[in-house]
Amino acid sequence: MNWNGWRDTLACLDSLKVAQGQFRVLVVDNGSSDESVPQIKDYLKANPTLDAELYEAGDNYGFAKGNNEGLRYIADRWNADHYLLLNNDTVVEPDFLTELEKFAAEHPEYKAMTPVICYDYDRSIIWNCGGWLNFGLRKDYYANGRITEVKELDPKTLRPLVSHIDVTYLTGCALFFSQDLLDQNHRLLTEDFFFGEEDFNFCLRMKSQKKKMACVMSSKIYHKVNGSIKDRDTLSKIYIYYLNRYIDVRKCFSPLKYLVWVTMSSLYAILLLTKLKYGFGNSVKLMCKVIKDSSRMDKVTQKDFLEAIKGKVI
Repeated sequence: MNWNGWRDTLACLDSLKVAQGQFRVLVVDNGSSDESVPQIKDYLKANPTLDAELYEAGDNYGFAKGNNEGLRYIADRWNADHYLLLNNDTVVEPDFLTELEKFAAEHPEYKAMTPVICYDYDRSIIWNCGGWLNFGLRKDYYANGRITEVKELDPKTLRPLVSHIDVTYLTGCALFFSQDLLDQNHRLLTEDFFFGEEDFNFCLRMKSQKKKMACVMSSKIYHKVNGSIKDRDTLSKIYIYYLNRYIDVRKCFSPLKYLVWVTMSSLYAILLLTKLKYGFGNSVKLMCKVIKDSSRMDKVTQKDFLEAIKGKVI
């Protein structure tokens, strides 16, 4: 999916142009206001060997709905056993998709998969290999570690020693999944959150339904990270992050379980934000606002997001 990031998108398409396997590409433009649409159209016209087309969503629907719009478009026109959501700010290895397909064919009990994702700026450093999700908390496997330190890979050749890692968390950056995960309206992701949280919600649902997920160790891509939003450490963006999470967990947990979780999570967040740079007083105010707002809201719309980003949170 592209939003005002055509340079990254063309670099991603360049890597897909030499990717192995039989696949079709749909580039979803999420209401870009720059030169994205003509640039992507010119690229696709100049590269007819890449089986790709552009779908113009017409508005900035956010990550989840933008991807769902693309999935609906595909489902009405193409016949596929598996789909892949891929960030436009990624570059892929030529065999990344065939390795995912091979694993899916050999392990049909796994319904969603991710490749090993490294940073693009230093391809020897891991962004994540999926992760662990429990009690509304997550931990990325091997985050910011050297790829030579991944025990499932040979440190000299980087060839897999095992086929996969079982995970309960993966990101929407590169999400390969079985078509039977789509709902009756061909949606995969919740549209309750304009920006963020959709992959966390997806993994909560997968875990509650006891559906298996994996990081496929023979598949690898590179991520430029945060290509569509900058300065994520401002209070307004921290507020949106916690607001999304608190609403999501509240809707998934029982009232008692949520009360325990929100108490522990808020204390940890206050300590973390105080330790960073925001001060104890501001950290307490921010988390009190998050708790209050999340108790009365069931979703975070585009309007909510923009008002928080542009306005003063506390």
